[in-house]
Amino acid sequence: METDSARKPLLSARIAEIDEQLVRSAARPIADVLAEVEGHDMAATAARLTEVGATIKEYESAAETTYDQLLEANQAFDGSDAAKAPSN
Repeated sequence: METDSARKPLLSARIAEIDEQLVRSAARPIADVLAEVEGHDMAATAARLTEVGATIKEYESAAETTYDQLLEANQAFDGSDAAKAPSN
């Protein structure tokens, strides 16, 4: 029981530090953040974040492929007769 009593001020101080960090980084007190997430299913939210992360990776891969194709097309155009033709 004494250990719990000794930890309470430490935990309270840590919560205050976290609250201050949240306010600085997001300009929102922890109470506001907790009120916003109240009632949300954390497991469903975590699953959705995993889905979104996978989708982002897919889009990044597609973007990289498309960019590589663009570079190849630009190189091909630069080497073509059309690129060497005088402009009017």
